[in-house]
Amino acid sequence: PDTVKPIAKPIENLDPLTLYYNPVLQESLRFSIQGAIQSALHLVQTRQTLRTLYYSSNEKELPKSLENEMLNSNTSINMLPVSKDGARTTPNASQHNVPAWTLFAIFFIVISLSGNIIKEREDGSFNRIMTMPCTFAHYLLSKVLLYLFVCILQFLVILGMGMWFFPLINLDPFVIQGSFYGLLFVIIFAAFAAIGFGTAISAIATSQQQASVFGAVSVVILAAIGGIWVPTFAMPNFLKILSNISPLNWAL
Repeated sequence: PDTVKPIAKPIENLDPLTLYYNPVLQESLRFSIQGAIQSALHLVQTRQTLRTLYYSSNEKELPKSLENEMLNSNTSINMLPVSKDGARTTPNASQHNVPAWTLFAIFFIVISLSGNIIKEREDGSFNRIMTMPCTFAHYLLSKVLLYLFVCILQFLVILGMGMWFFPLINLDPFVIQGSFYGLLFVIIFAAFAAIGFGTAISAIATSQQQASVFGAVSVVILAAIGGIWVPTFAMPNFLKILSNISPLNWAL
């Protein structure tokens, strides 16, 4: 009828909205902003559709109270973090940093281990040890057991700081959400990986300086791509794939 008010602009012919952003902005944050804007646009479009349909059928404006009732009756969504075992405890910085820095400290023994083996080889101590009733397996086993004890001691010290010292400085305490012996089992095999890595460096390097430089740089690189400093879920896809070569990532 002639009394129907014309619609200002059809919904399907709306002009596109351009969003300008800084190139250094994280992709996840950009998508979040885009999703929020799209939700706001959908709300505007829904309100305009309701007004148009109500006016075409009743030939009068949609009451404000009815409009609010129809638009605000959406089902709310509760976001709950759930881990693989079904636990709903929200992870905090301590839950990431304590294991991360424990592994970082464990793998830094490659510097002292490789340097010690090379020093014994250079000053003749290794040859004197081999003249004793001792096999090479006994010599290597003594190194493994000693540095395994050091790694476990480092783990216990950092674990104690996370559990008892962090609350004293108003930080979230580290909580073991599972078996302590299972955690110790992982630490032992991470220590074996670090000891094996240090032994490999000592077999390749020709001096203590080479071993210390290569050991320090390689451990820092493995830590960086392994999620020690920045969690792997916050990394780009190519770094997530690259992190699989880091033993620190598997232990973490």
